[in-house]
Amino acid sequence: MKRIFLILSMVFVVSATRAHDLKIAFFEIKENNGSISAALRVDRVEMLKALEADLSLESINDYISTHIKITSDNKVLVKAVSYELKEQVIEIKCAVKGLSPKSAKITVWNTVLLDQVEGHENVVIFKLHDKTRSFRMSEKRKEIIAKYDNI
Repeated sequence: MKRIFLILSMVFVVSATRAHDLKIAFFEIKENNGSISAALRVDRVEMLKALEADLSLESINDYISTHIKITSDNKVLVKAVSYELKEQVIEIKCAVKGLSPKSAKITVWNTVLLDQVEGHENVVIFKLHDKTRSFRMSEKRKEIIAKYDNI
């Protein structure tokens, strides 16, 4: 009887500790030595499905150009410059042109994986003006505005 209880307990513990599928991507915009860069960390399997093409900088840039828009004082261009495949994620490093480190208002429209993965959310993280700010985005909230006072 003890063995049966022990085996059932082990099965329960193992099944209860399985990893949860987090349907989330992170888009970080940060200042480094007077210039702005960005990084996108997204689920590997879902991103490969969403690209609908072989993984390349060209296919990533095509996807980014239709799913991420940034505006500020002028037009901002986000372009992938490198990517790295990890076990569960793809890390994409991006150049950001046209966004000043002194921008007081930044608007981000981000629909990465929102139309492909039900319940997916994006987190936009700003590391600007010696502050870190985060915004959660979803199907209901595709656009955020970050305002900085006293710059």
